[in-house]
Amino acid sequence: TSEQQPVKIRSLHNRHIAKWLSVATASVILLIMAGYAVKSGSKKDIVFDTGAATAPHLVTVHTLTGESKIVQLPDGTKIWLNPSSSLEYPLVFSNEKREVRLSGEAFFEVARNPDLPFIIHSGMLQTKVLGTSFNIQAYDNQENIAVTVVTGKVKVSNNKQVDNIELLPNQRAVFDKKTDRLIKENTSGGTASDILKRKAGTFVYHDEPLQKLAKDIEAYFGVKIHVSEAIRHCGVVASFEITDKPEAILELIAISINGTLQVEHNGFAIYGDACPK
Repeated sequence: TSEQQPVKIRSLHNRHIAKWLSVATASVILLIMAGYAVKSGSKKDIVFDTGAATAPHLVTVHTLTGESKIVQLPDGTKIWLNPSSSLEYPLVFSNEKREVRLSGEAFFEVARNPDLPFIIHSGMLQTKVLGTSFNIQAYDNQENIAVTVVTGKVKVSNNKQVDNIELLPNQRAVFDKKTDRLIKENTSGGTASDILKRKAGTFVYHDEPLQKLAKDIEAYFGVKIHVSEAIRHCGVVASFEITDKPEAILELIAISINGTLQVEHNGFAIYGDACPK
């Protein structure tokens, strides 16, 4: 009897090994099947997933007061971003259109592509082109949004798509934020050259309302400017560089309309009784 006991123990041990091997084999098979299922499922997710994973990566460029930047987009379009402005664009454009968002002011030289329209959203305005050069001014502190064409053809519409205007060189569209009206204006022959100078940081005005200049300078330099009611619509001829001091610019403007400039605790003020004759 004592000689048979080791044989019995060995037999029991072998049965445990066989059972363990069968369980391990089944587990391996299940893991292989599960791995195949996960791999297949991941392929399906990549193909059919249209959620955030496929959303374009957006890039935002900001300029400070008194600062300008040149931005090169993926399609070759060049943008001169003026002070106190921001531009948002995708790292890679879609296969259907090229879309960007502008707050502030910028000059665009859009790379021509008849198959991919270029669309700029600026406040309540949408500008659509195929390849051209133009300027958009859409500061939040101003009552109007203006699009001025230098070369090519531009289509401008409001967000409600009620008004649609096509612009040619030396024409501009002006959108009134209060009335939602979009009108087309012919500009002078020198407007295009003045717009081009802004690329180099030179801002030229020919008989522009004083209040318009004041709002531009507020945006460009981040200062507050008060203008007397009696002289807000006086026509002003002025030229300044983005590197100039706002006080020096305003001093010359005040002299040109027989007004006076005062430095106040929250900015500047131009006072006057009437426009010069």
